[in-house]
Amino acid sequence: ILKEYKKYYKGQENYYHNFTHASWVVQHGLLILDTLNPPLFIRDSYIHATACHDAGHLNGLQKNDRENVDIALSIFKKHNTHQDQISKEISTLIIDSTCVPYVSIEKLQNTYFFDTNPTNWQLIWEAVRITRDVDHLGIIGIQHEKEREKALTGFMRELLRKQSFNEILKTYEESTNIFFDKLSTSFYTDYGKKWANKNLEKMRIWQLEFTPIAINNILTEKSI
Repeated sequence: ILKEYKKYYKGQENYYHNFTHASWVVQHGLLILDTLNPPLFIRDSYIHATACHDAGHLNGLQKNDRENVDIALSIFKKHNTHQDQISKEISTLIIDSTCVPYVSIEKLQNTYFFDTNPTNWQLIWEAVRITRDVDHLGIIGIQHEKEREKALTGFMRELLRKQSFNEILKTYEESTNIFFDKLSTSFYTDYGKKWANKNLEKMRIWQLEFTPIAINNILTEKSI
């Protein structure tokens, strides 16, 4: 299922919101979701959704994230997934739930209606929570340091499409600390909370230290 969506990420390779990121979200989210023993149709709906959730991303040129999510939803609706209607609606819900700033679970519950039993609904909302947590960990949760560096460098490339090097160098420390301060209380799942307790502060230090290196790396690339 995941490989079906690679073609929709063409041109995003050097940015953060690329197919590598989408693949990471799919694979690491499944590690959590599978502990709940979901029915196959919810599991597959999760894979379709997270594989497509950043397809067509504007990589920094968007006015807000709603534009990116609407593009991903449009791609998903045009792609032939061979899913039944309820499975497609679950995937649509999960993609929609990734829009930042996040809509509350309660508001999403009032927006999406389709006929499935209460146990399935519990698993669907858990899939939403897992998606949000794993999506947040898409840089700082990557264990392989070189891959983590590539992801942060890609994120800086996105920011540099609208801001100058000097502007980012002046603001990255404050914005990084704001991000980590918010993230410390933002995880939904036990997995995310446990990860944060163990790793969040050392990842804050890593990101503060590596951001100027990433920016310099990009500057060096541009000068070649």
